[in-house]
Amino acid sequence: TSYWVRAYYVAFPCMLFFSAFCVQSFLLHVATNLYVVYMTEEEKEYQGPLRTYRLFDVIGNAVGAYTSGDKSGIMYKGKAPIPTALLDASGVIPLLLLFATYAYAFSRKRFSIGLWNKTFLVASCMAIVKGVFDVVTIMPDSSGWKTCMKRLGGDAAKAFGEVQLQQDGISELPELIALELFGNEGKRVRYCA
Repeated sequence: TSYWVRAYYVAFPCMLFFSAFCVQSFLLHVATNLYVVYMTEEEKEYQGPLRTYRLFDVIGNAVGAYTSGDKSGIMYKGKAPIPTALLDASGVIPLLLLFATYAYAFSRKRFSIGLWNKTFLVASCMAIVKGVFDVVTIMPDSSGWKTCMKRLGGDAAKAFGEVQLQQDGISELPELIALELFGNEGKRVRYCA
């Protein structure tokens, strides 16, 4: 087998995963948009800021109560601040372990192209499924609405609030894609859902 064919068999699964990861990231921004619009409408309805208002999360409350010892509905109150660096690390560490494992296997001449392809195919499917689940189950992050607004920043929250996917649907997608690709005024936009 020629060098270029082997390179293709190694590079194509990586590009497939990268594409699936981009779709997941876009879908996370869609979920954040839906959450911001939902919570902004709730603020208008109650005519004031929602300090700790949260969607009820049975699983989140159970895990939060177990890990913190607080049995009073920690997730509902928005009292479980998880550091953003830890959330970022939860996506980066498995990828680094994957590449370290394959680099080790390659150095020992035990590299399996079949396993490499299957790994990236499964990872691609998982990324897309995660993004879809984020959109269809709008559950905010563990730190609550107030922290979400602080993390997004006023301009980004406003930009998310202006994109009305529920009313305009497809016509609003280019604006959301631009927000995903270029950020808000050149700054990376975080997720809240």
